[in-house]
Amino acid sequence: RSDEGVAMTILDSGDYAAIRAVLGADSTSLPDATIALFIPSADREIKRLVPGWALLTGDDLAALEQAAIHLTAERIALATPETSEVSGFGYSIKSKGITGALLRSLAYAELAGLGVVLTTSYGFAVQSRRNDGYAAVEADLEA
Repeated sequence: RSDEGVAMTILDSGDYAAIRAVLGADSTSLPDATIALFIPSADREIKRLVPGWALLTGDDLAALEQAAIHLTAERIALATPETSEVSGFGYSIKSKGITGALLRSLAYAELAGLGVVLTTSYGFAVQSRRNDGYAAVEADLEA
């Protein structure tokens, strides 16, 4: 989704509003420059998990982009410190409502539709076959 001659990325600046929406932020509290810092890391993770990602279209592409949005938001949420406030006789943690773990779960729920499955406690792997021809795309890429 980027210009020719430049490394193709899953997300671009047109997706910043979606990332902000997931986090309940606006452009003042979450500027473009901050989002741009976290996109490359999420982008690399998705590309590692989904071989043939650049050939996806339709619903598969939408799921891939949604997963990238959630993983980018996860990284931003994890980098944002929690705040605390005095409440009554003690302290209470002010909840963000959205946690990094929840965002990661949402991202992997989207990726499950693309054949990404949990194989070990250490990570994810792409299934070797799907019924809709995605496996053939992978075979073409390996050839």
